[in-house]
Amino acid sequence: MVQALRKKVMILLLALYWLVLFVLTHVPMPDLVHQAGVSDKTLHFLAYLVLMFLLWGAIKPYQKVNWRRGAVWWLLLIVVVYGGVDEWLQGCVGRTTDLKDFLADLGGSATSLVLLSVLDLWPASLVVTAATVFSLNCLTRADLTQVWPVGNLVLHFFGYGLFTALLAYYRSLSRPGRWGRVPWTLVVPLGLLALIKLAAWTLDKRPAFDEIMTATAGIVMAKVLTDTVRVL
Repeated sequence: MVQALRKKVMILLLALYWLVLFVLTHVPMPDLVHQAGVSDKTLHFLAYLVLMFLLWGAIKPYQKVNWRRGAVWWLLLIVVVYGGVDEWLQGCVGRTTDLKDFLADLGGSATSLVLLSVLDLWPASLVVTAATVFSLNCLTRADLTQVWPVGNLVLHFFGYGLFTALLAYYRSLSRPGRWGRVPWTLVVPLGLLALIKLAAWTLDKRPAFDEIMTATAGIVMAKVLTDTVRVL
């Protein structure tokens, strides 16, 4: 029953994400993206990294990718065909059809499958979330605190909060005592926050105090909520 519920949740997330992704790739590129200086290839890579992750989670949530089985190749074929059609359709709505964008789509999809061939779904979800948060923090050429102040804080709150919630869930699946008494669901997200902000600093993006506080609030909120749910 629990496994069936988890699979239904993954299917719902996939459906919502794919719908949003389709809409975003078929409307004119927002000025905000141009102002932020985010590479189009980076966005394509991340978008398909998440898409393939959710596809696998919706179909095989309890298995690693096995390259000798047909399922992985069918999924890859579906994404290749969709990516090609998606890129072609963009030329019909005033956007540019770009082979490099398509290759970035394939790169994100392949990276997700490789990751899922090494890690189970839940630890892989931590890597995907951390990579997305890192990219949105560090791979923009402009300072999002100036370009998109409110949205940037929302991304910090929910991005780090989601990472914390996924870590708490993964910990709940582990055998008792494996994690010891260290509050890893606080230590690891706060460590990720520190590492990403340090990386951003090396890229001439000085961390803003409100970013750090908002991310910390997201981490603490997720920690409290997951602890409360586990007790109940």
